[in-house]
Amino acid sequence: MKTLSNTPALNVPRYSVSESPDAATVRIELPGVAKEAIELSFKDQALQLRARRSTLPENFKVLHRELPTADYGLTLKVANRLDGENVQARHEDGVLTLTFPVAASAQPRTIAIN
Repeated sequence: MKTLSNTPALNVPRYSVSESPDAATVRIELPGVAKEAIELSFKDQALQLRARRSTLPENFKVLHRELPTADYGLTLKVANRLDGENVQARHEDGVLTLTFPVAASAQPRTIAIN
């Protein structure tokens, strides 16, 4: 996977990519971001992430702030051999984990001889 583009006004989150024979896993650090504030989309073999960290609930007044609101954005190109339609996403402890299975057409198979 490679980064395609990032919007300059958005923070690019730190991420890592690992691979096994069956899948590729992307771990994206989104500290302080609620699951409901994350938007993921997949189109043309590209994964697009947008997220927002808000430090205050609505109806609260800021008295002092050291943790600013942050907007995150990231677009990753996904290899054709990975199945973007069946990606699984999990959000835990400020880390979004995406698992892309290897597409059935890209997995090794045995050919029977008649």
